[in-house]
Amino acid sequence: MEKPAHRLIPGSNPKSLPLLVRVDRRGRRVIQTHGSALGLLSEKAVGDNLARLIDGKKPLRPAYLDNPAKRRALIRKEAERATKRKSREPTVSVRVLARWPGGPKTWRWALKITLRN
Repeated sequence: MEKPAHRLIPGSNPKSLPLLVRVDRRGRRVIQTHGSALGLLSEKAVGDNLARLIDGKKPLRPAYLDNPAKRRALIRKEAERATKRKSREPTVSVRVLARWPGGPKTWRWALKITLRN
């Protein structure tokens, strides 16, 4: 069964996410790739490959994939960063900005919700 995401860009597979698709002015697919092909462990690899996608070129294979020691170091560094982020602040925070009666037995709320990835 074809779902809405399948109809969005014909020939794409939205089951493999993140899916990045570069389209031309008429909405035709120029190039598509999955996020893992960008080299998500290295900020430089991601930046270089996003620039290539914008230019309509395929992403290059990240150099760290051929160097197991470099790959382990990047994985370790990202895990340390994630641990620090988690220990500092909650993933979701909600602050009540205002509350007022909305009718009999109901309230209206103004909230500030912050989501951290």
